[in-house]
Amino acid sequence: MGAHLGHCTVATAPNTRFGNTMEEITIQKVAVFPNPNNGTFTVTLTNIDATEVRVVDQNGKIITRKKTMGSVKTNTLSFQLPTVANGMYMIQAISKEGIFTCKMMVQQ
Repeated sequence: MGAHLGHCTVATAPNTRFGNTMEEITIQKVAVFPNPNNGTFTVTLTNIDATEVRVVDQNGKIITRKKTMGSVKTNTLSFQLPTVANGMYMIQAISKEGIFTCKMMVQQ
């Protein structure tokens, strides 16, 4: 079957009280497909107003970066890194709210 790392999510708050009502705040997500991959993958950002997505190695070195389309509900970015070494990488979505991360495994 193979390994699977799944979705990475960051919840700002599941519920917030406003007066006498409860209002659910949407969960912010960073997803990588397929994961693990061979250096070719797609990053999907949902409900994150990110300006940039970075691929960072285990030493903190930025391997590549792409600008996003700005304030849209879903951003999808494709990456092709055929010469990247096997191992664990971090996907970082940079936004004014902070840095949202997701682990990614490359297996050539």
